[in-house]
Formats: sequence, structure tokens, C-alpha cells
Amino acid sequence: MALAAPETRYPSLRQDAVLTQCTDLLAYFACTGDRRVFDELARLAGPFLERRAASELKKRRLKNDVSEIVQDALLNVFRYAKSFRPTVPHAFATWSSRIVTNVVLRTLRPRSKPSPLNYEDFEGFELEAPASSDPMWHINEQEERQALTRGMLLWLQLYYVAYLGLTDLQQRILHRVEVRGESYSEIADQLGMRVEAVKMVVYRGRKKIQHDMERLATA
Repeated sequence: MALAAPETRYPSLRQDAVLTQCTDLLAYFACTGDRRVFDELARLAGPFLERRAASELKKRRLKNDVSEIVQDALLNVFRYAKSFRPTVPHAFATWSSRIVTNVVLRTLRPRSKPSPLNYEDFEGFELEAPASSDPMWHINEQEERQALTRGMLLWLQLYYVAYLGLTDLQQRILHRVEVRGESYSEIADQLGMRVEAVKMVVYRGRKKIQHDMERLATA
């Protein structure tokens, strides 16, 4: 009777081999900056990081999205790769676990309260409108402009509060997409992420902002 392969009979052996390979890949990426190496590292390390993230979230009774924790952790692995020291075969497991823990702990930190926006902030803001010699028209037009400005102020306030409720990764990527006007491919290349992953972060961030704004508006 043929015996099963060691990694089949002992799954931990397979995991140890994968994590040892991750140690080697990260050490090589830190030296070369080769994005293909990092992509392979992310693929191999993904299941391990997901288990670590799920464990950390469960321990703290949090319901955050595991995939977002993993993406944020991988971003930090990418950014701080040069600080990695492959002194032992399991160095990646220890180092990346600390990163996952720190990402989860950041979600527990109280976010700074948004500073209130005042109507005075919009002083000097003018909306162009066709001229008229009718005094009543000018009064009505001024009232409509003031109502519109107050509506814009409320919308900005709701957006700001909802934006603060996003994860750090969602905030960074949404800022680059919506404020800086950077493309998904540019962001993916600079952060060492797949384009599809960047699109998913943006999609989830926008959906959460929309949901939170609707909830705040009806509260």
C-alpha cells in the first residue's frame, strides 16, 4: 500500500515549506524590487495572511473584512520590505504576523472627530446666474443660492464623516483616484497590487460612503 506524500499526511509540513519559500521571496524582492517576485509572494502568502487576519479579528470580536486586512498587510509588506531580515526560515511568518496584528489594531484606534464646517467657510462663493432688473428676482435668486450652498455644505459634511469611517487603505486609494486623478494601473504599480484589487478597494469604499451618507442623512 502506497503511503501518502508527507505534505498530504501532515499539512503543517506543506505550510512550513510555503512560508520558507515566502521568506526567500521577500528577501529577494527586498534586494531587487522585482514586482513579479512580489506577486508570487502575495499569491503564496495569501492563505496564511487570511488565517492570521481571521484569527486576530475573531480574538477581538471584530467583523472587518478579512480581505481588506490582508490587502492592507500586503501593502505594508511591500512598503517595508527593506526592513525585513531573513535570519531564520520562518522569518516571514513572524514578521508578517506582526504586520497583520498592527493593521487590525489600527482599526481599533479612535478616529479623530471631523471639525464642523460652517456656512462662513463658503463666504465669497458665488453661483453665476443670468442678470435681471427685477428686484424680486434678485431676492429669490439670492435665497435659492443660499439654500443651494447650505445643501452643498451638508453634503460635504456627510461625505467627510463617511470618508473618516473608511479603512486607511480605502482612504489612501480613494484620495489618489478622486482627488489626484491617478489611474488604477498607476496606483496598482506603485503599491504593488493587482489592478483588480485596486478597483475592488475603490468600489467597496464608494459603496460604504454611499451607505453611511444615507444612514447619516436619515438619522
